Amino acid sequence: MCFLPPGTPLLTQFVFLISTLGLSVIVVVVIRMDLWDLAGTIDLSVPQSDFDSTVFFVGSSKVGKSTIIQNFLKPSNKKEPKATFSLEYNYARKKLTNGKALAHIWEMGGDISEPKLMNVPVTPATIEALTAVVCVDLSKPHNVLSHSRHWIRQLRSSIEASFAQLRAERNDKLQDMVRASKAPFAEHVDNGRVKPSPVPLIVMATKYDTLRAGSVSTAERRLIFQALRFVAHYYGGTLLCSGGDSASLRGVLATVCFQGAKALKPMRETSPDKMVCVTVGQDSYDAILGTGGAGADADVDASPSKAPRLAGVMDEGATGAPDDRSWKALARMLEDTFGPADKATGDAANAGADKDKGGGFDTDTNAGANKENSTNEYPEAEVDEEREKRRVVLEHYVAEEERKEALLKKMSRATAPAQAPAAAPTDGGAGMRSRGSRDALDSGAREEEKSYRK
Repeated sequence: MCFLPPGTPLLTQFVFLISTLGLSVIVVVVIRMDLWDLAGTIDLSVPQSDFDSTVFFVGSSKVGKSTIIQNFLKPSNKKEPKATFSLEYNYARKKLTNGKALAHIWEMGGDISEPKLMNVPVTPATIEALTAVVCVDLSKPHNVLSHSRHWIRQLRSSIEASFAQLRAERNDKLQDMVRASKAPFAEHVDNGRVKPSPVPLIVMATKYDTLRAGSVSTAERRLIFQALRFVAHYYGGTLLCSGGDSASLRGVLATVCFQGAKALKPMRETSPDKMVCVTVGQDSYDAILGTGGAGADADVDASPSKAPRLAGVMDEGATGAPDDRSWKALARMLEDTFGPADKATGDAANAGADKDKGGGFDTDTNAGANKENSTNEYPEAEVDEEREKRRVVLEHYVAEEERKEALLKKMSRATAPAQAPAAAPTDGGAGMRSRGSRDALDSGAREEEKSYRK
């Protein structure tokens, strides 16, 4: 028989007694702790994924952002996604051969007129691994130019705000990002003529199947994609289409989410009869505008009916970047064909380009740190005076050229013989059958879905 030494605690004596009788006992000790004390015991040093990225979808209301995200995360779900209000967050994760990857997927509702909401996913902490996806609706071709530029301008403001916060601490890293955005154009024919975004940019043309099912001709489709290619090329972005081969698009988005947009393989499909896809650095102004210079489209011949030149957008042989006049000329072509653009939420989209003569990313000055309207941080009287004189001369020159152009048009209309009224421009959205943008999934789609959401 076993005895316990004197002074043994009562709880120990009780457990010993029960155990000698051949019974088992579970002792539960409840420790009362303050909430903040309990929070202090949590280990917050859990290692993150080996690759973390942020993918931010923006675009007008009902453009198809939620459909693209749902088809990527849950391809077997055939329910119509609910409209996004404010901001919506999803995530995707996948096991890689050398670790794990986690993608934070944000979507901003198109009806929101508060641009500061963009500062939630676009932060100094996420800017280095951020990819921006600007969605435009192909079933409303009159909006493709104005709405795409509207959302890019909104993104630019948030990106520049994050850059301003990081500039004092990590200016070297920001300069690396700027250099990386210019790298695809280092030996490009348009080097120095583009204003690339310092973060990877994707222009996603949605509802391609609806566009093909409608009454829009091949020549009109070509004009739509010429405008979108012009936007993507100027901002140093990639142009993709959705509403067709969903399995192929899922593969592209998987690369963007789990490896980064810079890992995309070079692609160049410019035929308007196919889903257009042009990655960054694979296009040129000559190819887009039909001027027949370096990099001209292989599927385009000299027939004006098949490949009309976008005359007036840029002067032939021009060596500078597109200016405000170029954007206005392109907008007039779309308006003459499809009608005036609708006003984008929170912005007068019809009013033309920004006051910065093009609206590009000012990567030459630390991504917009010294914008024209900002305070001069390092004033120099002689330099500033000369710069102001040049700016005034330029503005007068542009105004005079626009006045001459308007006068010539007025004279040509006055001298032209009376003609029968022209047919009303085709409404890009009229007569189009609404189709879903989901296709049949390949056999491995379900397995991919499981791997993303484990």
